[in-house]
Formats: sequence, C-alpha cells, structure tokens
Amino acid sequence: MKVDKVYTKSSQQMTELPDGSIDIVMTSPPYWGLRDYGEDVREIWGGDKDCEHEFENYVRPAGGGHANPDKAQVGTTKKDVQRVFGAKAAFCQKCGAWYGALGLEPTFQLYLEHMMIVCAEIKRVLKKTGSLWLNMGDTYACKPAGNKVNYRWQHGHKPEKNLDKARVRYDKTNLGIQAKCLMGIPWRLVLCLVDEQGWVLRNAGIWNKPNSMPSSTKDRLSNSYEFLFHLVKNTKPQYYWNEK
Repeated sequence: MKVDKVYTKSSQQMTELPDGSIDIVMTSPPYWGLRDYGEDVREIWGGDKDCEHEFENYVRPAGGGHANPDKAQVGTTKKDVQRVFGAKAAFCQKCGAWYGALGLEPTFQLYLEHMMIVCAEIKRVLKKTGSLWLNMGDTYACKPAGNKVNYRWQHGHKPEKNLDKARVRYDKTNLGIQAKCLMGIPWRLVLCLVDEQGWVLRNAGIWNKPNSMPSSTKDRLSNSYEFLFHLVKNTKPQYYWNEK
C-alpha cells in the first residue's frame, strides 16, 4: 500500500482496505434525524449479506435490532431495491436488513447499531498505533412544527437543493424519551464503542461554533458546539501522538 495516501471514501469502501493499514480515520457522519442528503446515499444496512432481500416499508418497535446481528455489515448501495408506496426506507422481511440513509433510521437505537457497524470496520483497518477522530452533534426529542408529523420521512420527498430546507421533520418523542430532552446521541455512541468494542476514549473535545445556525427556541441555550472524540484501539503500543 502506498505510504502518505489520503482516502476520501465512505464507510462502504472500507472493505477495499486491508487490516491494520490506516494511521488515522477522521469522520463526521450524518447526525441522527436532522438532514436528508438525498437518494444517492441510500444503502442496505445489516442483516444477512447472502439474503435475497424482500423489503417492505414497515417500522419495527423502538430498540429492535437486526434479525442477524452477527452477520451485520457496512451498508452496500442497491439501486433496484423494492420500495412500497415510495417510502424512503424499508426493512427486509427475511433477515431484518434496513434500506435507507444513515441518520434517517426510525429509531436512534437503530442509528447507533449502524454506527457500531461502521466503527467496527474502522477498528479493523486502523493500525495498532492508529486513531479515530469522530465529530458528532446532538439532537433533541421533539415534534416538528405543524400538523405533518412524520410526513416528509414517510412519503419520500426529495430534499431541496438548500440543505437547510432538507431538514428531517419527524416525531422523536415516541422513543421513551420525554419531549425537549437532549438525547445525548454522541455520548450514547461513544459509551457503546468503549463498552462493546473495546475502544479507548482518550479525549472528548468541544468544537465551538460561534456562527452556528440561530435557534428560535426560547427555553434553552442555542446549540453552538459539537463534540470531537479521540478514540484509539489500545494504549500499548502507544498510539501516534506528535504534539508539534
């Protein structure tokens, strides 16, 4: 493999890389339930890679995992997926695989599950001395304004060219978390990485955003920051750290 090479690929191309070959991975994945980046980023997540999928646009209960988590895989694009009623997302009735875009899962639990699949692949390609830098923002449990709760998510609207207008607007209050509660998605993910995949969390930094999008909310502070996490596979051998 060529030394000093930068790969600008998505998680689905990590299968092209050999084990222990990468020094650093820097990523800012789509945050859960905030934006729709369009049809081109739809992928098949989890399930059985050998399954002849039969997709149906039903939504499973909150917290439901894939039918075969041991066979879960990084998403693979499939343009000819059968989708019913023009839905943006669907589950396979055979193996539980999900077709959709990362960040648009119907539950935050499923989003975390998909991020765990991605991070497991990151851990595979990282060298023992490598590092993962993960940027992630949070979201609130809330209902969208107006009376079209879940409409945009369910009926496959195409995102506008202006990403600010492509915000996802569906009900986040039916997942066991009270309305207006900050959901703690970044920390939920990082704690799962530490507890379930054995990552070592070395730093939790704050990205200050003084020019962040203004908020119309009157009963809390504006979200003018995001998290930047530094994770490593282990501390022996020492991961690369050059203060200069």
